Amino acid sequence: MKRAACFFTFLYMTASAWAETPQTMDLSGGWKFKSEPAGPMPAWQRAWVADTGWAVLDAGRCWEEQGFVGLDGFAWYRKEINVPVEWAGRPVWLILGAVNDAFNLYCNAQPVNAFGDDSRHSVANIPSLANLQPFLKPGRRNLLALRVYDWGGSGGIWQPPCLLTVDETVIDRFPLLFCHLATDANRIEAVLNLTQLGRNWDRCRVEFSLTEAAT
Repeated sequence: MKRAACFFTFLYMTASAWAETPQTMDLSGGWKFKSEPAGPMPAWQRAWVADTGWAVLDAGRCWEEQGFVGLDGFAWYRKEINVPVEWAGRPVWLILGAVNDAFNLYCNAQPVNAFGDDSRHSVANIPSLANLQPFLKPGRRNLLALRVYDWGGSGGIWQPPCLLTVDETVIDRFPLLFCHLATDANRIEAVLNLTQLGRNWDRCRVEFSLTEAAT
C-alpha cells in the first residue's frame, strides 16, 4: 500500500523587492499576561486598562512553563511597542511562529483578525502573519493585545514573535500553510485557511505537489 502526502505553499511573489534591508523588532520578552475570568469578555484590548498587576511572560514559551500549570481556556497577552517613525507608510508585519491554540489579535484596541477557531483549526503549529500598518502609529507607543484560547494541554505564544517591515511583494513562499487532509482510494481533499495571513483573499495562487511513499 502507498500513502500520498501533499503540501500546499501559498505563493506571494513578484519581481520587485524592497530597496532597503528588512528591519525587524524582537517581541519575545515583556508581555503582560492574565487569565480571563468567567463571564462576559473583558475589554482588555483597550489602552486604559491597568495591567501593572499582571504577570510578565516571555513569548516563545508556553504559559505552563512560566507558572500557569493547568490553565486552559481564555487568557490575554498585552505589550506596548515603540514603532520607529521611519516605518511610516511601510507594511509592518507581525509574525507569530505559533500560538496554542487560537487567538484574536488587536492593535491599538482595533480588531485585526482571528486566527484558528476550534479544535479542527488550531494554529498551535502554524505561523500567523498580519499586516499591522493600517493600525499602527509610527513614532508613538502602540498596544498589541492577544486574546488566546487554549482548549487543553500547553497554551500561549510558544514560538517567538517579531515585527518585520518589508514590502509585501518580497514575501516569498511564507508561510507554509498546513492542511487537513481526507484521503481514500479515489480522492484527496485539502482545506486551506487563508485567514492565517491576516487579511481576506479574493484571489490567490496555490502550488500543489503530490508525492508517494511506500509503507
